[in-house]
Amino acid sequence: MEPWDATLARIDREAAAERGAALFGATRPPQFVSVGANLVFRLTRADGASAYLKLIHARLRDRAEMEANAAYHAHLFDGGAPVPPALQSVEGRRVETFDVAGEPVVATAASAVPGRSVEARPVEYAAWGRALAAMHAAAESFPAGSDSPLRHWQANWRECVEQIRPDDARALAQVARVEAWLQELPGDAGALGMTHSDCNRSNALYDGERVRIIDFDEPMHHWFAADVARPFRELTHEDPAFEACRAALVAGYREVRALDDRLEQAIPGFVRMKNVEIYAWIARREHWTGDELPGGRDRKAEFDAIVRSFAD
Repeated sequence: MEPWDATLARIDREAAAERGAALFGATRPPQFVSVGANLVFRLTRADGASAYLKLIHARLRDRAEMEANAAYHAHLFDGGAPVPPALQSVEGRRVETFDVAGEPVVATAASAVPGRSVEARPVEYAAWGRALAAMHAAAESFPAGSDSPLRHWQANWRECVEQIRPDDARALAQVARVEAWLQELPGDAGALGMTHSDCNRSNALYDGERVRIIDFDEPMHHWFAADVARPFRELTHEDPAFEACRAALVAGYREVRALDDRLEQAIPGFVRMKNVEIYAWIARREHWTGDELPGGRDRKAEFDAIVRSFAD
């Protein structure tokens, strides 16, 4: 299978951006923002509002998956979650597909929202906790049946384990540790549902009062507590603000939605699980060839940090 970044590079960036921008009602030329898991461009629409256009090769995520992602995003917004609205194209569709030089492209767009990435301050983590809880409250009513193209944690985990080399004893020891831990997790009603699954700092924007959550690229049926744990991949015990921020995020969450004590105590386990998944993805260059990972992270630094975390 061709690596993700190589497949994405097949898209003629300028031509695809112009096509996507027109489909989503841009009145000015699109401005390139970044390339990572997607190609991202900033748009200005007819009402003067800013939006973000995302383009991806259809071999990486097909229309059915993107339609399901967009439906989940729209459900959250309609349910009052603090997320930007997913925009419709001039033809009234949330997802558009087109070919550029023979390469199939899938396009989506969402409104821009004010704010900057959350910083390691308890007041901001408390706001982040409230935002996560409001998102999960809205997600509880999202219908995701067994035939949904949205991902499920079990399939995602199996795929992760299959990527690990049989001679990688270090990683396989972590797999065994996670799988034993998974057996102890509560599966009560309300504990699992559709999650964001990548709510890191760059996807949580703080405007001085509240946090809005962005970038619904990879929603997954999972324990809601996995989203609560996600902020603590980047903010580790080594940071002096860790404990205060952890307590603030959990307290903020509980202002809006219940969090079982057992799931609060499971936060380190969810962090470990995510670390194993990311380790498996970046350890082999068959999946991503570049030294810079999506989001601008350095491949070696990320890998080394995960290896250090396995000692905990």
